[in-house]
Amino acid sequence: MTRSAGLAIVVGLAACGGSEFNPMPDSSVGNDANVGCTVFLTFDPPMGVVGNQIRAIANVINASGVLSYTWEIRYENALVAFQPAQADNSQVMFAAPDAGVYSVFVAVDAPGQSCPTDQLGYTVATPNSNSMQVRLRVTPPANASAPPQEKLYLINGGGGTSLNSVPVDPGVLATGNVRAGTTEVPAYLRFIPLGVRDAYVETFTTSAGAFSARVLNVAHDVLVVPTIPGFAPRLVTNWFPGTTLIAATAGTAVSGFVAGPGGGGLDGAKVQITVDGIPSTLATTTNGNFTVRSIASANGEAIVDVTPPPASGLPRISATSSALNLTTAVQVQYANLTLRDLAGVTVRRVATAVPNAQVIVVGTLANAATVTTGATTVPASGIVRVAATANASGQLPALRAPAAPLFAVTTVAAGDLAVTGIDLTAGVPSQIDAPAMTTVTSQIKKPDLTPIAEAVFEAVPLGPLALAGVGAIRVASRAGGAVTIALPAGGRYDVRVSDPLGRGAVELAPNLAPSAIASSYTLKPALRVLGQLQLQGAGSPVGNATVQIMCTECSGLDRSRPLGETASTSSGAFDVAMPDPGTQ
Repeated sequence: MTRSAGLAIVVGLAACGGSEFNPMPDSSVGNDANVGCTVFLTFDPPMGVVGNQIRAIANVINASGVLSYTWEIRYENALVAFQPAQADNSQVMFAAPDAGVYSVFVAVDAPGQSCPTDQLGYTVATPNSNSMQVRLRVTPPANASAPPQEKLYLINGGGGTSLNSVPVDPGVLATGNVRAGTTEVPAYLRFIPLGVRDAYVETFTTSAGAFSARVLNVAHDVLVVPTIPGFAPRLVTNWFPGTTLIAATAGTAVSGFVAGPGGGGLDGAKVQITVDGIPSTLATTTNGNFTVRSIASANGEAIVDVTPPPASGLPRISATSSALNLTTAVQVQYANLTLRDLAGVTVRRVATAVPNAQVIVVGTLANAATVTTGATTVPASGIVRVAATANASGQLPALRAPAAPLFAVTTVAAGDLAVTGIDLTAGVPSQIDAPAMTTVTSQIKKPDLTPIAEAVFEAVPLGPLALAGVGAIRVASRAGGAVTIALPAGGRYDVRVSDPLGRGAVELAPNLAPSAIASSYTLKPALRVLGQLQLQGAGSPVGNATVQIMCTECSGLDRSRPLGETASTSSGAFDVAMPDPGTQ
């Protein structure tokens, strides 16, 4: 759409421009005057709909005489025409034929005074637009003296949204000590604000138990994990900044026994018991015996985790139940698992031995053990993860693993991985194959199907590769949107396509084999969320902060994955793309 020029200087006589007084605190951008004259914009209606005529009002305080006004209105950087709407020209009218953010600027000149400018983004919505509740998460840099924080915003679909000034709460500096009586207890602390539990602050005390952390001035739960023996982790509820003492406690001693497949005590296993999300201390078994310190419960949800010594070949086990009574002894019994030794097995690629190959054998077992307290017995699942490095001839040293269908994840060289199934049920294979990585090509397009460079193609490993700890594999698209990525042929992946430049929203394709990856991916329609971070109270911009749009009606891993992400500029401005909720 072509618009006529929208820049004008108009003059009027007023003591206070504008008929309404409806201040919007901390909303100015570039507000650069001394104390005295104040200028701020308001709008009628406060939020527009496509087709509305919008009235922009310049409110001026503490200025008198003949005032002149300089207005400028833009949409997607193009000037928008407007007309005076007040005799003193402190108000203008403009049409809003398109959804999105209209940038409205006004400068006021008062005789003998320096008045500030004001600039706001005015949001115009699409009729019958859908809406999405999102969390705006702001993580300021360390030098900003403000804690991480989140705030809910309702975003309408069909066009961009301006949040204008987003106040960043500086929080307060909380100091104190962790003690048990007169004993100072060094600890790890996690301050979890109630209502925004994902925006927590972590710190370690000094060796004398002293802490200092900048947190929001609200009620918190505080997870306390002592770093010296004799004290149990605990959750301090409803803690407020200004409370200088965080009490440590010895908790309750929970004892038990870990028996290997033959029934004898398993030496060197690590045991941890988590009750209602609070971990116990970590204990290492001696002849199968262990004692952890915990805030024990007779009926809370308990998770019992046992990590065997690496050379044992046994799986790590985990059992979860609300029926376990931790006021009684905990008995862990491994199933009667047969173990295979892969010593001497050769790692090969195309019939050629691979010297110094790193092999991780992984897999899952449904009923690897049982956990018993009193008369209650619950099953425990198992995760196999054992590793070894082949010699110069490609042969593995002693490497024990359960007799079950498993997988070998092999690192041939840095960035060169392979995954292949190995069935140890009936015996040990003579070799482990490490197939060459497969090259996958694709293309990334904007929502309008235009190919784009500098977008990100990400393959997140699943299954055996994830169990082996292989991280996401990322590449950037080139000219024409072209993507070339090398992947382990036997793996499966969640494909995530995104654009750090905000030209589209994230596109996901779950659980794909390399052969199923599409020849092109089109980013979802996106809308832009704009704003400026300002330190509350000071008004100074918060630059270099991480700004993320997060989901609200989600859980698990999805809750930690941003729908859109950017960093604020030195002026505190941010512009982040998120999926467009669309219209009805």
